[in-house]
Amino acid sequence: MKQFPDSWDNRTSTDELRDLFFGKNASAAVMKTDIREHADGWTLEVELPGVSKEDVQLQLDQGVLTITAQRNSQKQMEQFGRLIRQERISGKFSRSYFVGEETTAEALRARFENGILTVFIAKQDPRAARKNITIE
Repeated sequence: MKQFPDSWDNRTSTDELRDLFFGKNASAAVMKTDIREHADGWTLEVELPGVSKEDVQLQLDQGVLTITAQRNSQKQMEQFGRLIRQERISGKFSRSYFVGEETTAEALRARFENGILTVFIAKQDPRAARKNITIE
């Protein structure tokens, strides 16, 4: 079993290295998530250390909630000096969660505090999303 790819050299892309060390779903390694169920909904707690609230976006599309965040070390590099070695991931990353096709944006509440994004998803009655259509 090979631990490293044959092309292990300076031409190996950042994405290949990220996949090598964190697996194919690197965002899961960066965006560690706890999901809890309550009587009236679910809570997602997503770790986003070093990310500001302004650099986090949530999008709901056809029952899939996508959280996108960006951590930019370029600002730090300019402010604190030239970066010699970087072990923390920077750049844009996202992770998606299936929350149900009946879930609407109104059912979501989010807050960001101390590097933790908390998203509450209210349970929806799937029958409420169904509507009978009268045939004329």
